[in-house]
Amino acid sequence: MYGENVIGKKVNLLKKCGLCSWKMTDEVCEIVSVVPWSQELNDWCQHYIVRKPDGSKVEIREVECVFSPNKEKAADYMIHDFLNDNGVWADVYCQTNNIVVVNIEWGDWKHSHLWARDLMQYLGYVQVGEVVTEEDGSDCYSAEHTYVKAV
Repeated sequence: MYGENVIGKKVNLLKKCGLCSWKMTDEVCEIVSVVPWSQELNDWCQHYIVRKPDGSKVEIREVECVFSPNKEKAADYMIHDFLNDNGVWADVYCQTNNIVVVNIEWGDWKHSHLWARDLMQYLGYVQVGEVVTEEDGSDCYSAEHTYVKAV
């Protein structure tokens, strides 16, 4: 949903855990407006006004939420759309109910591969394998990531 109109979209809030890790909460909010970027914000990040489940509105930074997964879809479609909505373009297929393979082609190590790992952790998956399929020495490469649903 990067670059698209986000008004009305559902997001799950993220809660900071420790110094540099985050956990996706079950609190689903709706984006009601986007705060135009200005130098006064001075954090180089988009801000949203969201409506919380109790009806209150709060301003959050875009890095404090992720677009919500649609849990009514089959797992592979839900994961594919969740990754795509949050900026990771990948092919997804389920080997079993608990094993998922995410194939990222020519993605940046930080903004694609690492971010996909974080997003999968938010869904309760743990990465158990990575097979690099193409690389050229740059920050971008292709890989198949294998995840297992944490019990």
